[in-house]
Amino acid sequence: MALHDFVIDLDCLEDLFEAFEVPFNESLVRQYRLHILKSFGLAVPAIERETQGQSAAAQKAQYAQALRLAHDSFVKQSPPANFWGSPRPELIAIRKKGA
Repeated sequence: MALHDFVIDLDCLEDLFEAFEVPFNESLVRQYRLHILKSFGLAVPAIERETQGQSAAAQKAQYAQALRLAHDSFVKQSPPANFWGSPRPELIAIRKKGA
């Protein structure tokens, strides 16, 4: 069974976690959504090669493990304290047009 068969009716990353019964931190998923998807996506081809011919349950377990690892790789990461801080003053210049 390919990943497509497991996710065809899902709408978002949170649905993927629920489909594979993987607990997740909602705020972490909001912050690192694309990174988690990319990490998981990079693991998919190897999972599909390694689990070819195995039961759907065995494949699902491998996908779940890859998703858990992708999620957990960002658990200890957090943005620097001033990650979203203000732009540097030299980047903001308000002048009259033509001045």
